[in-house]
Amino acid sequence: MNTHQRPVYLALRFPFIALEALNCSLEQKVLVYNKQQQVVMASPPCFEQGVKLDMNLANASLLLEAETQARDYQAELLLLKSLADQLYEFTPYIDTQHQASGAALILELSTCLKLFNGLERLLEAIYSCVSQRGLEYQAALAGSSEAAWLLAGSSKHCWAYAMADSDALLGLNVSELNIDEATKDSLRKSGFRNLAELKKQLVKSGGQAFRTRWGAGLADYLNALFMANAVQSDLFHRPLFRCREQFYEPEQAYRSSLEFDYPLVSIDLLDAPMRQLLEELGTYLQQNQLQCSGITWAFGSIDQRHSSMPVRCERVHKDYLLLLELSLIQLQQLGLPFEVDRLSIEQADLHSAELATEKLASFTEKQDSRDEQLLLRRMQARLGRKNVRKLSLVDEHVPELASTSVAADELALTHLPQALAEAERPSWLLKSPLKLAVDKQKLFWQGPLQLIRGPERIESHWWDEPCARDYFVALRDDQVRLWVYRDLRQQDWYVHGIF
Repeated sequence: MNTHQRPVYLALRFPFIALEALNCSLEQKVLVYNKQQQVVMASPPCFEQGVKLDMNLANASLLLEAETQARDYQAELLLLKSLADQLYEFTPYIDTQHQASGAALILELSTCLKLFNGLERLLEAIYSCVSQRGLEYQAALAGSSEAAWLLAGSSKHCWAYAMADSDALLGLNVSELNIDEATKDSLRKSGFRNLAELKKQLVKSGGQAFRTRWGAGLADYLNALFMANAVQSDLFHRPLFRCREQFYEPEQAYRSSLEFDYPLVSIDLLDAPMRQLLEELGTYLQQNQLQCSGITWAFGSIDQRHSSMPVRCERVHKDYLLLLELSLIQLQQLGLPFEVDRLSIEQADLHSAELATEKLASFTEKQDSRDEQLLLRRMQARLGRKNVRKLSLVDEHVPELASTSVAADELALTHLPQALAEAERPSWLLKSPLKLAVDKQKLFWQGPLQLIRGPERIESHWWDEPCARDYFVALRDDQVRLWVYRDLRQQDWYVHGIF
């Protein structure tokens, strides 16, 4: 984002989202209540007959006959998320807000003005998109997200770029500020009714005195409101650089299905339709610069039976043929659940392809990875998933505790820390250290040993079973190198590995 470009924030607040998420008409009498049986939203006709927010549902029902609906918080979030996904075509900087004081989307537009030929045309496109969803909204523009959010929710809607000295911003009541109720009460008791009076006090007492009296939280909040809207004063200092806005990442969803003219009764008959669906997925991945780490197949029958089969890969990729082979191997192992009339990719685990930073693997490396995954699945199909395992590192200093076995298709930690990667370690670590014989201060294990490197001290587990060891590389008379250590607590010697 250009740090020298003046920020332009658009706030879109949705006052009736609790009703709209439940598909309720705003023209009908509808009350939405929470778990505490309090009214959290009502349609305009209900407000006209005296219903107020936070009113007990039983008391509200005495005022009028209305339909009652329990609030669906998750449906509201999904509706907000769906709209944010649509608005992503206008700007990648979108903040989703859903709180007690209302639901809103905050869009930063300054980087997109040239692309859409100016602010007016960009706003027209955004408002059209929101209106097509049939949602009631309040909108405002400002130089900060905080100011835009306030103005959009106030009774004085600001449709033009708001300046800090405008009546729209300075006329806002203290009760409308997005701060905790205790601070609002303190401000009201001190005689502050609106932002204009707060600004006057700031000018009179100075920013530092105000911060000392009211705390850093309120001072920083007012700084965000005033400075981003061009207040010319020495109360606060404008930062040299603007903070980079967080990119909004729309959810990547993919589904595709085929219905058959007749039920398929064998796995061989599913090969062609599976290939067709996966080819379509491969094209989608290519066009959208995505990669895939797994899919979930869904099977359906004419008598409404359903079954699913997840297929997971060890690495993200866009090789649909690998997914096909893995799917067929797994299907051969599990068998068809019933005669299949419908086949779907019900879910695909999609990931962005970080093309700029991704290490490009050679064809040989990719082929080795592919062959490895196919071999792994065939072994699991023959021997059982639990019987095919691999090593994974564990964050432990004690060597015998520093690794464990996991299922072969689970994620394994394979990269050593820099210190351990450079340390000398044996290729074969004994399951349990074996005690060495000591004779006349000489070490023996299947022959005399000579220490040639060391010591390397390893200490750990002081909180339960303390471990303190000095490790050495020892050479046996037949030129076999061994990893041995001296237990500093017991003063005994052990062999722990073979190089």
